[in-house]
Amino acid sequence: MQRLNTLVGTILALALSACNISISPVNTGSLQSYRVDVATPADQSRAWEIQLDVGSASTLIGVGGTGLLNGTVETNVAEWKPLVIVNDHHVQVRQTEFNGIPPLNAQNDWHLKIGLGVPISLTVNAGAIKGEWEMGGLSLRSLDWKQGAADTTLRFSAPNPEGMGRMNVDAGASTLKLLGLANAGTNDLRINIGAGSLNMRFDGALTRNMTVTIEGGAAALTIDSGGNPIEVLTGQSLSAVTRGDWTQDADTYQSPEWVKGPQPKITVLTQLAASSLNLVNGR
Repeated sequence: MQRLNTLVGTILALALSACNISISPVNTGSLQSYRVDVATPADQSRAWEIQLDVGSASTLIGVGGTGLLNGTVETNVAEWKPLVIVNDHHVQVRQTEFNGIPPLNAQNDWHLKIGLGVPISLTVNAGAIKGEWEMGGLSLRSLDWKQGAADTTLRFSAPNPEGMGRMNVDAGASTLKLLGLANAGTNDLRINIGAGSLNMRFDGALTRNMTVTIEGGAAALTIDSGGNPIEVLTGQSLSAVTRGDWTQDADTYQSPEWVKGPQPKITVLTQLAASSLNLVNGR
């Protein structure tokens, strides 16, 4: 295993050199804990922008806490010391950029909480992350989410007090779970995903119509109605469809809740290459 790791590192180093990208050694040391403390603004009616630029990390992000944004980033790589920048209703937490190859024993843990009661536009730029993100109850006006090869769960366990204008998700070869999506409060959800799996559960309080557009590669897609009315338009023949109690008309599928009286509904438009679709209702 050590010989394999050394070989992989050597190949990567040669590839970077061939591309004229300079690299520098990155070493691990003792584990350091860095505080992130951004106080709740006096005027909580004005919207704030929060931008989290997460590298390769283990993440545990929640809501509440004692300020607009607080918690810790723990790492044993000195170059990953986080920078916290606060400027005119904008907060950015990012790690110092560096050129190098992270060692196998590198540790990088983000444990943060985002405050309630303040309107927020949230941007997440992440690399190979793994972890849990709780967004329930946040006053989100927009969410822009980008991740690389990752294994993450994004959960809305309580309704969004604000109406979210847009929610954009861009994921690489990922395992991604989006739960409590009816609580997100958005009417426009756009997802682009590479090879991997996408699990979407639309449970929660649906207060207005929602349009979901999913594009990408060979992803395994699971859609759970969560008790809300959903219509899925695939636009093409998928490699495999499991529809359970859902009804089918050509390339259109409707959850059992779709036939209920006038109420907000969810329309899902998919354009996925060689993907599988698993339809579940009400769990």
